[in-house]
Amino acid sequence: MEKEKVYVFKAALKYRKGLWRRIEIKGNQTLGDFDHIMREAFNHDTGPC
Repeated sequence: MEKEKVYVFKAALKYRKGLWRRIEIKGNQTLGDFDHIMREAFNHDTGPC
């Protein structure tokens, strides 16, 4: 049984020093999923570009 890959990112806001999040996503998740996770992590409620 092969382990599922998990990628870990450290995301920071350029204009808010000290505000950052550690984001984990599974290898089978999409960039759209990543976008949703990032917006949720920073309470940013605008829709995708």
